Amino acid sequence: MQQSKEFKEILEKSMADERQRNREALAAAVKIEKENMQAAVLIAVKEERENMEKLHTEEKERWQVEQSKDREKIAQEVEDAMQEHRQSSQETIKAAIMEEQKKSEKAVEEAVRQARDELMEYIKEQKRLDQVIRQRTLSSLELFLSCAQKQLNTLLQEEPPATAAEQSSLPP
Repeated sequence: MQQSKEFKEILEKSMADERQRNREALAAAVKIEKENMQAAVLIAVKEERENMEKLHTEEKERWQVEQSKDREKIAQEVEDAMQEHRQSSQETIKAAIMEEQKKSEKAVEEAVRQARDELMEYIKEQKRLDQVIRQRTLSSLELFLSCAQKQLNTLLQEEPPATAAEQSSLPP
């Protein structure tokens, strides 16, 4: 009887020690998993940010190339218009030259004004499009970060289910 009681006490002590080791091992495993999850989320956020920055840079470069082409085209058109004006001016008489110069100056001013207005409108549109793309990118990133934050919060608020079960099975 005494031996059975001692054996029972040793067994209960061994079980209590084993439960404590299991709790500690489970807590350590949960901690490691949370750290791994946080590291994975941080890496994913960093990669997404880099991808968005790369996309924005590429979009900006394309826009700059298009803008450069348009400027060259406008400059060529202005140059062509001026060349035509010179040729027509050389063919007219001296009295008509003064009148043609006045008309051509007004035409060039109007063409420059119109070209400038068109260029400004084009630049405004490109900025608007760039803003739309940037807003979409930021919205996507914000949604991704919000989801990641909710997942982290959920992981941090959850208690290990084994710990609650073990506490209810312990004698008072």
